[in-house]
Amino acid sequence: MAGEAEAAAAAAAATAAAAATAAATAANESWYKDVPAETIGKWDQKGWDKSTPKNIAIAATKAYEGVETHMGAPADEMYHIPKTPDEVKMAKVYARLGVPDKPEGYDFKDLKFSDGKELGKEFTDALRETFAKTHATKAIADETTRTLIKIMEQNDTAETAAEQAKLVTQYEALRVNWGSDYEAKLFAAKAAASALGATKDQIDLLQKTVGFDGVMNMFLKISTQIGEDKFVSGSGNMSQKLITREQAMVELKALKDDKSWGLRYYNGDVDARKKVAALHAIIAGDDTQTSRLRSGKA
Repeated sequence: MAGEAEAAAAAAAATAAAAATAAATAANESWYKDVPAETIGKWDQKGWDKSTPKNIAIAATKAYEGVETHMGAPADEMYHIPKTPDEVKMAKVYARLGVPDKPEGYDFKDLKFSDGKELGKEFTDALRETFAKTHATKAIADETTRTLIKIMEQNDTAETAAEQAKLVTQYEALRVNWGSDYEAKLFAAKAAASALGATKDQIDLLQKTVGFDGVMNMFLKISTQIGEDKFVSGSGNMSQKLITREQAMVELKALKDDKSWGLRYYNGDVDARKKVAALHAIIAGDDTQTSRLRSGKA
């Protein structure tokens, strides 16, 4: 009998405990019974204790504080990126980022080469078009342009140095090739170029193609065909040595100081008179058919 009484008491206690638990659960559930099931599901996904409003409030506050640490800016400084971006939807975003709304918004007036020279119109037009298409901010556009200017100047400096080194090599090769007649032949070549009306830009372009020595040899050859070269020889042969105007002046003075030469000239020596005539023609810059006939060249 005693055993049956104890069993009955235990069963009654268990029933009472279950009833109490059910009552407590029902009481706890009653506070969020009107909360949408979707919201309750999110609480459950995050593992929040929803037994009391207090617990949910604490969990939600901690979660928001965590979000704030990732935002890094006040709400009025935040903007929304569209899920399916297009020009219209992104316009406000670009504006907030500082992107000009048209190509003309990119201004390069303060960006110049180190020598103060302004950027060319074609160059800046191309930059504006590219920056507008890529929605570059004004700051990015300016920094990119500065970098491009620096690269162009470095390339120009390197190219100029290489060209100068190449020119020196060609200059020295021509000097060795022409020997003692270098100055005179250079004078004749330049005279031929001038007679043909060749501009500096045209000569520079030729020089890039065939080199300084190639250009000078070409014009020297032309000079012999158009009469820009002047030759003087002491042996009667009027086509042995090419001299400049300055050299002709020195040689003429030396002849005048030579008494024996003076006697030959005043006694009507043909070669002597031809040589003097040729020297005078060179000094005067006279290259007419008459002077060449007089000097024995034609």
